[in-house]
Amino acid sequence: MELAIIFLRQMVNEIIAAFLGSLPLLRHPLSKPIIPMLS
Repeated sequence: MELAIIFLRQMVNEIIAAFLGSLPLLRHPLSKPIIPMLS
């Protein structure tokens, strides 16, 4: 189970990194709904 959680966290981190990388182009408040998914 822990391995699955670690794997998911790595995937989420990469998705967020890619998402934040594109944020300067968008600058939308739509990025906020993603934050609750992290906790």
